[in-house]
Amino acid sequence: MKISLEKTNDAVSLFRNKSILFALIVSLPLMLVVFLFVRRVVTRPLLAMSESLTLLAKGEGDLTFRLDASHRDEIGTTAASFNRMLATIADLVRHVGDSAKAVTDAAHQLTHGSARPADGSHQQNAQSEAAAQQVDALA
Repeated sequence: MKISLEKTNDAVSLFRNKSILFALIVSLPLMLVVFLFVRRVVTRPLLAMSESLTLLAKGEGDLTFRLDASHRDEIGTTAASFNRMLATIADLVRHVGDSAKAVTDAAHQLTHGSARPADGSHQQNAQSEAAAQQVDALA
């Protein structure tokens, strides 16, 4: 029972070619499934987050805007962290606004408070001048 080397090589080549063809037939749909999965799970939420951030950047400082943080993955965690950052910034802006109002009110009070002594000084000056004129008239 002799098998020729040529027949063996032909059989191995045929098996190799069939294996490559089978691998291509199986791997192409599998690659399509992986592509669709990655697109659905990763790319689509990232694009949605990117669009939301672009809208926020183009907005006029709307700090009530929030990203969708419903995903239970890294994208959802990132969106939730970003939402917390926006809330912190909104609190800081509110605090700065309150502080600015308090400073403005204090400045108004100081302005009105300093006007009273100035009025008193003017009255005292006028009375001193009147007294000096009376002394000059007596002399």
